[in-house]
Amino acid sequence: MARDALAKKFSPAVFDEEQSMLVRFQSAYQDVRQTFIKEIIPAFKQYIENSQKLSKVPVRVATIPPEERNFVSKRESQGRLAYRQGFSKFIGDPKAIFKKQPRIALAGTGGGYRAMILTSGYLAGLEKIGALDAITYISSLSGSTWFLAPWIMSDLPSSQDRAGKISDIQKYQNELDKKIKDGTFDLSSAMIKNRDAEIATFIKKVLWPKIVFNQPIGWIDCYGALLSYILFYTQGAERQVQHLSTQLNAHNIPLGSRPFPLYTSVSIHKDENDKAGYNWYEFNPYAVTNIDLNLSIPAYEFGSLFAKGNIQEVAPEQSLGFLLGIFGSALAINFDDLTRITEMFEPKSLDVGEGKIVNKILDLLIKNIQKQVQNQTAKLGNAQYLRFMSAQVNNPFKELATDGRGKSTSAWLQKRETLTLVDGGIECNIPILPLLRPERNIDIIIIGEGSGNAPTAAEMGKLLKDLNDKRGYDYKRVAPAGETLSSTLHIYKNMNKDADLPYKHNLKNAAPLIIYVNFLNDKTFLAAAAKRNPALQSMITDYDLTNFDAKKCLDDSYCSTFNFAYTGAQFWQLAKMAEANILANHAAIADVIKDQFSEEPEEELEEDGGFAG
Repeated sequence: MARDALAKKFSPAVFDEEQSMLVRFQSAYQDVRQTFIKEIIPAFKQYIENSQKLSKVPVRVATIPPEERNFVSKRESQGRLAYRQGFSKFIGDPKAIFKKQPRIALAGTGGGYRAMILTSGYLAGLEKIGALDAITYISSLSGSTWFLAPWIMSDLPSSQDRAGKISDIQKYQNELDKKIKDGTFDLSSAMIKNRDAEIATFIKKVLWPKIVFNQPIGWIDCYGALLSYILFYTQGAERQVQHLSTQLNAHNIPLGSRPFPLYTSVSIHKDENDKAGYNWYEFNPYAVTNIDLNLSIPAYEFGSLFAKGNIQEVAPEQSLGFLLGIFGSALAINFDDLTRITEMFEPKSLDVGEGKIVNKILDLLIKNIQKQVQNQTAKLGNAQYLRFMSAQVNNPFKELATDGRGKSTSAWLQKRETLTLVDGGIECNIPILPLLRPERNIDIIIIGEGSGNAPTAAEMGKLLKDLNDKRGYDYKRVAPAGETLSSTLHIYKNMNKDADLPYKHNLKNAAPLIIYVNFLNDKTFLAAAAKRNPALQSMITDYDLTNFDAKKCLDDSYCSTFNFAYTGAQFWQLAKMAEANILANHAAIADVIKDQFSEEPEEELEEDGGFAG
């Protein structure tokens, strides 16, 4: 069943029904937990003592925290240097004068491994044309989070000097290529090496703390552990204990030499009329924010117990693997994969007491999953294609009467013990909302399309409908002056300059300029661009891009969202297709930026890094 057709059946009501089943599982889990809790707690005395030392920050109105402002300020000080020395190459006009540097962000989309690979390709292209150093933020969803988080944390140094050197993105792509060749890149069949040690680390440092602090658990914890094993290979023995906040301690993050990472998910929500829908969440190393409620908490508090906006108990921070499992959960793996992954984590090597409770909990998980499959198969079709999973997390907005805009929260939200979170691609595959937060003052958003709807640009259409019909914008597609239109590039400009627009920004328009690039093969346009660029012509030849057909690849070949077994040749062809489209559209992108921003008057960024508010 195609992703589009299947995703339409994943209404909030379906997930709400699933949540009821998960609540029943959690009840059974609590019975098991109570049986063993006295045995568990002594081993985690240090965890408990450490948690009591953490600052208990209440739920707050969403703002840009000082740490993010400081990071962005450092990032843009490097960006301005690259802007002065190399941005003229990107613009293509050495005489062009930009008296104010526009703030640029990239949005990577969902689409499993395909989106992960394409995101690497778009970034490689942006790096080659000199634009990567001027990108301040990257927002990600589903598959693109699987590229962003490991890349941000990798210890491969960023190269500011591109004269004959292997670039930062190329180094990381080469590492992914090695993972393909050694057989540890395939999510659907990967087997854990040093299994006993890996699983022991996961259970003792990830699963047990959640049990001790009475956090909901589920098989997505096992899924997240497998993602950690595959994606965080640069972290070695510590791959299972990575956290959102540990990205701040990664090799490049404190220096601002890479963009600020944003990750997204959606939660099930019901309004005051009991109408089901979704709320968007943004995750970053400093905060977790419900964008629709305009409320946030520190990243390390996500999963702790709250009541009336105040924290009751600080639990250990959720593992980053668990979060990646949420971010990349929609339609990602099927029941057979799920069973294999869960069974992989059977703790055979652990001592009797620990093994006993984990085996009991995993047994409950399998039975719960089987009930879900039986319940949903009749509605959604063959269980082989049944792809759904969500996570339960303690509700930080329990008993909270008002949201961040002073409006009353729904009775449904106030009563919920837990939130149900799932891949944001269920709602829309383009994670643009974090980039539209007015405090961030973003001027240009480049979207690197990686979804399965690329041939029809359906996700972009869905996004525009949401922005224009529900959020007060009036985005329309415009053509770069003097440039031949390509099916691989769309430019969107907001025409609504109403002063009351909630997302008022700091340059000409009342919202960012949107530059959308996809991975289609516009052969005529690509061939014409290659005549002007010998390096692009070599890329087309070396990776057989002439014969790449995105629609056929999506329908009948390796580009399927459900494929996790790429060959090296497929990896490079897909990545290079995205890179080629950035290179081919370089002139058009530069022209539209010149047209929109080169005439701005002299104006220095504010001391706090150019943030609003």
